[in-house]
Amino acid sequence: MGAKADEIDREISATRDHVDQNLAILERRAMKGARRYGSMAAIGLVTGVLVAGAAFLIYRAVRKPAMAERLRGMMPNALGELPDSVREKLKRRPVRVVISTAEDRERAWESVARKMAPMIATSVATAVASRIARPAPGTGKKSEA
Repeated sequence: MGAKADEIDREISATRDHVDQNLAILERRAMKGARRYGSMAAIGLVTGVLVAGAAFLIYRAVRKPAMAERLRGMMPNALGELPDSVREKLKRRPVRVVISTAEDRERAWESVARKMAPMIATSVATAVASRIARPAPGTGKKSEA
């Protein structure tokens, strides 16, 4: 019976050693997998940050600043420190800034002319037609008195 117990102990020890070896192999595989997934996540995070940064820089370079930003950049600092009374007046009546070129003004006149031409032509045609339709002086019937 002692021999059987020794043999069972040896089998148990061998099984434990085999299980320990398998566990060590599995732990190494898990560590390699964790490192691989960790490095992929880090690379993905860094890539995402770089893409977002590049997109932001491109957006800032392409975006046209708002009119208020452009005006603020052109005004001297002294105008930024206006008295409260002046600020209140400006808040009540907004300031409208129109920047145009000579071409814009020419286009404006062309637009006005295009809109006025049909009206003028209609008025002239009506005047001519009424003049033609009216009998000439002296050809009409005279009243007998």
